[in-house]
Formats: sequence, structure tokens, C-alpha cells
Amino acid sequence: MPMGNWFNGISRVEASGLVLFAIAVVMALGFRIFWHAWVPPLGSVDLKRLDSLASVLDKRLPKENRTLALDINKVNVDSLVAIGFSDKQAHIFINYRTSIGGFTSLEQIDKVYGLSEALREKVKRWAASTLPQIDTNAVALLQKDRGGSDRTATWQRGEYTRDDKPARLTIDMNLANAQVYEKLSGVGPTLAARIVKYRNVLGGFVNRAQLFEVYGMDSTQIQLEHVVMQFDSLLIKKLRVNDLDAAALASHPYIDYKQANLLINYRQHHGKYLKQEDLLQSKAFTESELARLAPYLSFD
Repeated sequence: MPMGNWFNGISRVEASGLVLFAIAVVMALGFRIFWHAWVPPLGSVDLKRLDSLASVLDKRLPKENRTLALDINKVNVDSLVAIGFSDKQAHIFINYRTSIGGFTSLEQIDKVYGLSEALREKVKRWAASTLPQIDTNAVALLQKDRGGSDRTATWQRGEYTRDDKPARLTIDMNLANAQVYEKLSGVGPTLAARIVKYRNVLGGFVNRAQLFEVYGMDSTQIQLEHVVMQFDSLLIKKLRVNDLDAAALASHPYIDYKQANLLINYRQHHGKYLKQEDLLQSKAFTESELARLAPYLSFD
């Protein structure tokens, strides 16, 4: 078939398609020639730069086995929350640090109220590398925040001392009134009255930790470092578990209404309780709950 007849034998649409295809081929070939002419191949120097950049980025990525350095005398609430503290735990940590004038040893972390054992160990591990080189300026600022701007801090063999040690305050926790509790650093009239009210409902304090069961104590900057607390067990108000009704039993902070009713039902079916262990038979308490309640029990 003659060439002219073959070309005349296709439609206008087919001819347009052939033209577009030819243009696309020419553009592809031109782009390839341009790329090789203007973009140099990746050399060994560029590869080294990429490896270096990858190394830097890798160091910035969080890893479980990476050891962090944590200055526990400078860290703030937001930073503590970021590493696993709850907001409440972070505030307790900061408040305790303020109350003691700054951490001087890893053992002091064990005294922070409300932290799990795992969290304590994590903080100790992170703080271990920074604690021996504690910034004395940071501790001085903590002292100033506590109102002790005239106090000076010195570090000798890892121990913190003050040039003007405050006098010790001795408090009989079951005899003190609100005015006495106000002598605690950070305790005002409202909180002092709340301490007395809780003590009366509880039946008296038997240990130091119970003070932090008072609402507001874990969020207030309270200095207890130089406070001697005395607990007179003869002043503890007892619960007569064989005589009180459910409402009276449930008025105690350590007993709820469900537990009170279980105690009453068991007593009605099995007779009087003779000793502390008998209460476990009622299924009202776990062993730890009963141990906490034990100082307030009377079987007379």
C-alpha cells in the first residue's frame, strides 16, 4: 500500500494520538539528558554527610534503654509529667523538694509521698549522674522560695547543712489545737482547722503519714523537716465493734457503709467479735485495710 494511502486511511483522532505520543517520547528523552547534565552523582562525601545526619537524628529519638540525666533540684512539674508522673505526683514531688530545701541524696526520694516503687527507682536511676554535682545555686533558690533568704547553704561530703538551723518544733498530734498546727510552715488557719476536724473524726492520729490524709496537705508547701511529732495512744478514741450500729461504724474514715453492714450481718449471725482476726471472717476488709484500722478497734 502506498505511504500516502496508509496515512489517509487513519482517522483524525488516531493521527492526534500518534502526535501526542511522539511529543511525550521526545520530552522524556530530553528530561533524562538534562538530569545527567545538571545533577551530579551522589559521591562519597555526600554519603558521609547523610550518615552523620542519620546518627544525629537517631540520638534525638527516644529509646527505652537510653539513660537520662535528671537534675531533681531543677526539674519542674511539666517535665516530671512528661517522664511519667501524674500531675498530682509531680506537685507532691516539687512540694517535698521545697520543704527539705533541695535533695542531697538518692535516699530522700524514698520519702516522697505517693510514688510507686517503679517510679522511685526510675527517678533514682536518672538522677544518679547529676546528684553528686548538685547546683548549689538551685538549692539556694529553693531556700529563698521558702522564705529563708538569709539562710546559706554549704555542701560537705554530700551533706547539706544550714548556718542557721531552725529550732525544732514538738507537737503532740492528739492534743494540739488549730493554733499549734498553724506553726507548721505552709499551714494556714483553714488547713489547721481541717487537720483538727479530721483528727476528731478519725479518733486521733497514730502515725505521721496520717497527716497527709487531710485534704489539701499533699498540695501545700509544708516543712516538716524540723517537726517532732508525738502520738499518745491513750488519747485514741476506740470503736466498740460489738456495740455500734452500721451508721456509727461508717462514720469512721476507714469504714464505708458496705463494710459496716457486712460487720453487722456477721455479728448478728456469729456472735460478738473477740479479736482482730475475727473481722476478716466478715469479708469486710482486706488484711491491709484491717491493719490500718486496728489501732481504733475495741472488743469490750
